[in-house]
Amino acid sequence: MGTLLNGRYELGDTIGSGGMGRVHRATDTRLGRSVAVKILRVGGGEDDATARARFKAEATLAGSLHHPGIAQVYDVGEDESSPEREPFIVMQLIEGTPLSTLLAERGAIRPDGVAKIVAQVADALDTAHGAGIVHRDLKPSNIVVTPQGRAVLVDFGIAWSAGSEPLTQTGSIIGTAEYFSPEQAAGRPATARSDLYSLGIVAYHCVTGTSPFRRETPVATAMAQLTGDLPPMDDSVPPALRTLITSLTQKDPEDRPSSAAAVAALANSETSPATEIIAPATSAMPATAPVPQPTSVQPAAAAAPPPPPVLPPPTLPPPSRSDEGERRSSRWLVVAVVAILLLLAGVLGVQALGGGDDGSPAADATTQTSDAPTEEEPTSETPSEPTETEPESNDVTVDRDALIGLDYDDAADELDDLGLSARRVDETSSAPEGTVTGVSPSGTVGRGSTITLTVAKAAPEQTEPTAETPSAPTGPAGDATDKGPAGGGGPGGGKKP
Repeated sequence: MGTLLNGRYELGDTIGSGGMGRVHRATDTRLGRSVAVKILRVGGGEDDATARARFKAEATLAGSLHHPGIAQVYDVGEDESSPEREPFIVMQLIEGTPLSTLLAERGAIRPDGVAKIVAQVADALDTAHGAGIVHRDLKPSNIVVTPQGRAVLVDFGIAWSAGSEPLTQTGSIIGTAEYFSPEQAAGRPATARSDLYSLGIVAYHCVTGTSPFRRETPVATAMAQLTGDLPPMDDSVPPALRTLITSLTQKDPEDRPSSAAAVAALANSETSPATEIIAPATSAMPATAPVPQPTSVQPAAAAAPPPPPVLPPPTLPPPSRSDEGERRSSRWLVVAVVAILLLLAGVLGVQALGGGDDGSPAADATTQTSDAPTEEEPTSETPSEPTETEPESNDVTVDRDALIGLDYDDAADELDDLGLSARRVDETSSAPEGTVTGVSPSGTVGRGSTITLTVAKAAPEQTEPTAETPSAPTGPAGDATDKGPAGGGGPGGGKKP
């Protein structure tokens, strides 16, 4: 018989461990069910008090959420038999495999499976964001894939809610450098759109098999998050999914989708209920991933296989920017320089304690090639006559500010004139019904791209019980429709199940 915790939870094998503690498979002897017990490693001092407070906050925040895509918290307490009175959380035991392990073992995941992961995680995030909770550390090791094909979001160890006080030192970076947002890299507060950025980086990793901004050091990785361009995706990735990932990973939060619900609706339009993510292993995994140190980042391994070659699709933005894009890039560059100087001075206290993502290091750590495109050498040694003509650019500029406030049809016509497709996502808003409230992506895009227009709709009116007159049909928030030039744009919209 294993150790009996507080006379109720019989501890079994250790199924995860890390900088903050360990996770045991256990049995709730009172209810006769299998659970996961996460036990905090304590050592005394001020850091111990902060860790205990964070641990309690995790239990409180996660325990307030109820969604099939979020691991459930059952109980919280302290080990009464331990002199240190180690805190513990009793959580749902998820039978499945961390997404990080699947990526390490199998490489890239097929696009329809990635779309399903994005849809399910975005739906779970919508519940968390609706409760005012930001995850702040979304990464493959915090997503567990069950044998039934359900992606479950776990480990709210550094989550934050609007009603809670931060549990970290002022100016410290929270999250994992490979997946956190540019605003987190700059030391600014994370928002719901920060989680969406991280989801976009996870999706990119899934479709390509590589983490886009991993560099040799945490500081270099943070700098890449701030200023680096997203490497192009292979043409095998459907255009609509490429556009969604590109919009999620915009540096400016305002250029990302407006909500997790909108992301779920768009991703659901790229998949079907019968889609299988992947055939995962059936080993048991705790509701929390193997307890990484949540505030630390992991440098890339020194040696790694080269990334697979990718072909740059014509729909991704080139290095050139519009005037608006140049201003934003300049602003991010200033923030980046300041943030990196602070990092080098040790103010931000990034700790390289092995708490990054939990996949196989050899498979996860990939040396990044240069982001700059390689110029081709001329094939002729004889100089040719210079010409004044240049090839016509395949890029156009989407002016976000000019589209905000227009009726959807007018905005869609504007995009059509530019050779772009429009995808509509309705959301309840106080803005005039039918007007555009969000545009993603904006700035420089390739012709034929699909632009997501978020359109305001009125809240449903309460009808009298005796009234039988049907109201005008309105789709739920998340209905997506396409409108674009013939032969262009992505597939039609879908409804969030």
